[in-house]
Amino acid sequence: MKKPLLTADIKDLVTEALDSLPRPLTEDVTDDVFFAIETTPQWRARYDSLTQKHGQTTLNSWGGYWIANAVDRTGTSGQTPAQKSKLILTYSKLDQPAAPLKGKKATEAAARASVFAFYMANKASYLDAVSVKEEIVQLVMAGMPVDEAFGKAMELSGKAPGAV
Repeated sequence: MKKPLLTADIKDLVTEALDSLPRPLTEDVTDDVFFAIETTPQWRARYDSLTQKHGQTTLNSWGGYWIANAVDRTGTSGQTPAQKSKLILTYSKLDQPAAPLKGKKATEAAARASVFAFYMANKASYLDAVSVKEEIVQLVMAGMPVDEAFGKAMELSGKAPGAV
């Protein structure tokens, strides 16, 4: 039984806005998506609701991650001030194809087993990881090594390993 992602609502919002953008997409797609959300009343209402639920930092961080994931691109030039959207201050220009993940894709069962084993071995450092477990599983299923998946999910959620 597939469990819902904690950030599925964020992923759904940014994907819907992304799908509305004209093609081809530019390296400024993250700014474009957040501007579309900002200027479309029903998306803005959802954004405001999600801000209450997740906090703006988590919402924007995971939103940026899901956008980059959807377009299979990465940023290499650091953070750029947002030119269009007022919802974000900065974003990464998605100017390069995403590098292939180091690991091979895992089945859901294998991903869950490796996530559980890593968590049990490192529980003291990752007590807050329970709140982003489904995101970690998805990252491992996509081919990210389990230790990197834990770190990435914790970073995007604004939680540092070892923080309680």
